[in-house]
Amino acid sequence: MCNHLRTADRVVRQIYDEALRPLGLKPTQFTLLNAILLREPVKQNVLAECTLTDRTTLTRNLSSLERQELVQIQQGSDRRVKEISLTLKGKQLLTEAYPYWEKAQTKIEELIGKGELFQLLAELNEVTGKLSGK
Repeated sequence: MCNHLRTADRVVRQIYDEALRPLGLKPTQFTLLNAILLREPVKQNVLAECTLTDRTTLTRNLSSLERQELVQIQQGSDRRVKEISLTLKGKQLLTEAYPYWEKAQTKIEELIGKGELFQLLAELNEVTGKLSGK
């Protein structure tokens, strides 16, 4: 199972990588920026939980986005809590990236078929929920 999912992930990621390359954005960055936008300002632990990302990986990814001035990380009311929000530059890049993302989505839908894609996504959501205990 692990090998099949990793292989499928690589193939799918290549399509999104190619689509987002003109913007210098990686699919993981797009997804993270989008997750932040939907919840901002969002606490880092909440972001880790909703993206199913371990804290070390999330910290590394956020640091990269902060260096690019796409996100702003501030201390919350509790010094141990960090709150993340998008900068204007981050919001503009995300807005610019949506058509590129849609192009990749459409390509995958055309290759797999709309019905098959929705069925696959539903099954992946179910499996992810069962395996993650959510």
